[in-house]
Amino acid sequence: AVAGNWKFENGKLMVDGTGSLQLPYRPSEEYDFEITFTRLKGDGHVSQIPSKSGKMFGWTMGASKESNVFGFENIKGNWAVKPNNPTRVTAERQMENGRIYTSLVQVRKEGVKAYLDGKLMAEYNNYADMDLGVKSPFKDQSLLGLSAFNCTAVYHSAKVREVTGKGKRTR
Repeated sequence: AVAGNWKFENGKLMVDGTGSLQLPYRPSEEYDFEITFTRLKGDGHVSQIPSKSGKMFGWTMGASKESNVFGFENIKGNWAVKPNNPTRVTAERQMENGRIYTSLVQVRKEGVKAYLDGKLMAEYNNYADMDLGVKSPFKDQSLLGLSAFNCTAVYHSAKVREVTGKGKRTR
């Protein structure tokens, strides 16, 4: 954990409030990063933190008071909730507390795609525009991470499938 209150409970990883966790894995050149999670309470967002070429960026799910905004962060300094973020998606339904979701982020040379429960939600093709912003708590930008803001969330699983190249465990 690099920020927040994280713990293992019944074999599952849980964060209460706001927190960030760095995973001890440096991904391959192209990969799929999949998480299964449940937001238990709160109206904050859950984020998956991929990395490309030594730089992290976020895939944010359930942002805004309505819990229905999704998008990559930051795009040219614009958070997912900002109307001028080109990956911002306002879903018809809000993210529901107590429901299990599966999020898949596909990182490829030509760009990144994010799926929620099998549905393509957002894509972007310029990694140079993407970052986590100046206040990122992550120390090693080449690793993967998880994050939550103003909510209690359980992460049931986190998986990486290497597509090209070889990733590396850092411990």
